[in-house]
Amino acid sequence: MTEKGGKMKKKLLRLLSASVMSIFCFSSVFAYASTIYQVTPKDKIWKSMSLEEKLDKTQIEDSKLSSMSDTELIEAIKEYPFLIDLLAFNSMEEGLKRVTDECDAYRELIRRKNGALYLYRYIEKLHKQQENNIKEDGKGELLIELMSALLLYQPEFVEESKILDYSKIERMSPVSETNGVPLYKVYTPKGTGVTVIKSSCQHSAASHDAADREMEKTYNVTRVSRGTYTYNCHSYAWYSQSASNPYWMNNPSPYLTDGSYHRILSGLNSCSDNAKNGDRVIWGSATGPEHSAVLKSPATGEPIATRIVYSKWGQCGVFRHQVATSPYKKNVSVWSR
Repeated sequence: MTEKGGKMKKKLLRLLSASVMSIFCFSSVFAYASTIYQVTPKDKIWKSMSLEEKLDKTQIEDSKLSSMSDTELIEAIKEYPFLIDLLAFNSMEEGLKRVTDECDAYRELIRRKNGALYLYRYIEKLHKQQENNIKEDGKGELLIELMSALLLYQPEFVEESKILDYSKIERMSPVSETNGVPLYKVYTPKGTGVTVIKSSCQHSAASHDAADREMEKTYNVTRVSRGTYTYNCHSYAWYSQSASNPYWMNNPSPYLTDGSYHRILSGLNSCSDNAKNGDRVIWGSATGPEHSAVLKSPATGEPIATRIVYSKWGQCGVFRHQVATSPYKKNVSVWSR
């Protein structure tokens, strides 16, 4: 063996040894991660807490973050109740922005030099476990998707990690208009064309069910129908509520700007007397809403915040929920024909 070959072999052995050691480290910190948060969906009090209280109680003090090892941070990310928000938006990039804003452990990990490498090794471990998993409950597949997204959609995070091989963890986003999926048109009541997508990207029914269960536990909402990549919240609210809806709609703004619908109220605390069953609710501006929903409750004069809507959460299911109980935070307005 040449001197160069010997050095390469030693380098590979060091990497393999470090990878094996990291796997042992992950198993040793599970108990630590389970107590890192003041409250989780496993606690009875969770259901009675407001969303703001839940977010506050799942923060980690700066002094504690700085003393946590990389493996402890990864376990804290895995146990973070709102990690499922990655899948709640119209793109993984939007979901990652939300998780980055809210998850202290993830922000600390991406700040560290070797954070990407430790996360990659953890995903490798998950793949090996999934290959040997005979129980197809979707949890393993879901966890791989969530943890992989933390790498794939954070290019700055992995820029210096040139040794990483992403072939095992690569996922295609079904929501990009530039990823090769065909584009189609649907039309508003006024006849304005709206760009939509037909995507063939799918996960297993078990994985979708696992994601929907996490949403139900985290937000105390009720699933109406199973998750799918085929259509999203905007397509559901503005085009069709049918389970056979074939289109994903990235921007429904023509429905809001061409006169097909008009705004009748704005703000969570607005009295919803004139908001009727079947009206549409959006989060964000008329030119680029973050989320859309359909009102499914009669007018009672209560604030719009407590009215019941049906909406599809990203690639997850359609859920029955109050307007104020969701992952979406932008200004709310109601639109009627």
